Amino acid sequence: MSALDRIIDSAKERVDYILHGQSRRAKLISRVAFLAFAALFLSTIIPTMAQDAQSNTQQEVLEQPPLPAQETTTAELPPETSTATPLPSASPDPTMEALPNSIEDSTTAIAAEPLADQPRYKLRVPASLNVDPRAVMRTIPAISASGSEFSLICVSGNGLRFDVATRRAPDSAANDSLLLGGDLSSLLRISGKSSDALALLNSMGGLSAYSSVSAIAGKTLSISFVAMGAPDISPEFCASSQNSAQLTFRALGLEVTKGVGTVKLK
Repeated sequence: MSALDRIIDSAKERVDYILHGQSRRAKLISRVAFLAFAALFLSTIIPTMAQDAQSNTQQEVLEQPPLPAQETTTAELPPETSTATPLPSASPDPTMEALPNSIEDSTTAIAAEPLADQPRYKLRVPASLNVDPRAVMRTIPAISASGSEFSLICVSGNGLRFDVATRRAPDSAANDSLLLGGDLSSLLRISGKSSDALALLNSMGGLSAYSSVSAIAGKTLSISFVAMGAPDISPEFCASSQNSAQLTFRALGLEVTKGVGTVKLK
């Protein structure tokens, strides 16, 4: 038997004696002392072992070989050969244009000429009028028409003169928006808004027609309406009319009869 085996057997006998060979009181004291020794061992040895393990770990970390230095490459940039793009020059401050002197300057004038597409007018003009065979003048009843915002009214007739507004006196334009031309002539022209032009034509009891050389009976007048973009009384525009009517003056029938009867004398 080796010495180690003898020490182990001796320790077993000693422990068995302590646990079973002593009195009850001695056993209690021995057990308390054993537990105290075990507690002292645990509180002293285990923390020391933990610290040693931690220090060994830190030492292993410190003893690790340093990482190799990263290789760095330097790229050589080519010399600058291009010139810097110049910054755009600042645009000059906008200048305000001169304001128009009036509202008329800032609006586009509408051409005073017949419309390319002439609308169809609704006209109310008598086809004929009865007159005294000896009369040289006749007044025309009110004329009505509708078809365009602006109109040129042309009244013409062979051997006739026409009069509106002031009787037997030539009148001119009423204003810039209502134009009158050819008063007391064989070609009367009125231009403006259709309603205003008709009002002037029918004013002072209506349009009057005069015969220049003889009685008015048997003569014919023509009244035409031209749709306009703006008022104008140029005579050549009357030919653009596509809406017209004619009026004929008819003589009343006069008969002379002879009657025969008896007359009693007292």
